[in-house]
Formats: sequence, C-alpha cells, structure tokens
Amino acid sequence: MLYDRSTMLCFDDHISSTITINNGIGQGDPLSMALYQFYNADLVKIANEEAREYAGAYIDDAIILAAANTFEEAHEILKDMMTRDRGTINWAKTHNSPFEYSKLALIDFAHFRCSLERPALILPDITITPTKSTKYLGIILDQNLN
Repeated sequence: MLYDRSTMLCFDDHISSTITINNGIGQGDPLSMALYQFYNADLVKIANEEAREYAGAYIDDAIILAAANTFEEAHEILKDMMTRDRGTINWAKTHNSPFEYSKLALIDFAHFRCSLERPALILPDITITPTKSTKYLGIILDQNLN
C-alpha cells in the first residue's frame, strides 16, 4: 500500500529531508487492523500447544507464553520459541518487523507465597531480566497473578 510514497519528519524548528517509504500500510487506514491480523498470523502459529507453548496477538502487540514446572524450563521453551528456525526472531526478520527489545517483558508467574528465584532469559542478542509486572493491551499483569 505504500509503494512509491515518501514522508518528512517535522518537529520544533526541524524539517527532515524526504524519506522514501517502501513497505507497510498507512497509519489510520481503516483496513490496517484487519490486514495486520493476516500479516502477523504466522507469528501466532509459532506456538505448539502440545509442547505447552502459547501465543497471541492483537494488531502489533504480541505475547508468547510457556507453561512449565520451573522457571528455568519455561525460559528454555521461550528461548526455543524465539530462536528456532521458524521462531519469533526469524519471523521479525522475514516480515520486516524488527522487535524493539527494550519493550520485551519477561514475567515468571507464581503464587505470592512462592519465593523462588526468577532467573534471566538469555537470548543470542540480549539478556532479559524478569520484571514484577507489565502492561499488555491495557491490562497490568503481575508475577503473583493479582
């Protein structure tokens, strides 16, 4: 939809030079929500529920989940989902949708009486430290499932 288009950035007293746009869809386009669901359908298909992997997405907000007996086991499942041949990192590269690693959140869910150590998730390009809570689609998720 953005074939042969260009844009400029304007803020304060600055106006950028023309920037060519060669992919994507226009912001605010009524079709953008429906089209993006088709575009990111393969991202959701990465999960294998038989292996206790789950994924969901709404527009450009995605979530991957792993169910396991330990946090370490869950992290291995998540790492595999992200790094396998047809995993999330490969999807991001092939779909020209690079992940903003600073926006990734890792939460290890457990009952509040469970005081287990929550280890980091180590990926090839980044180490993600677990957080106590994050917001996904306007809902605050916290490590104690409150």
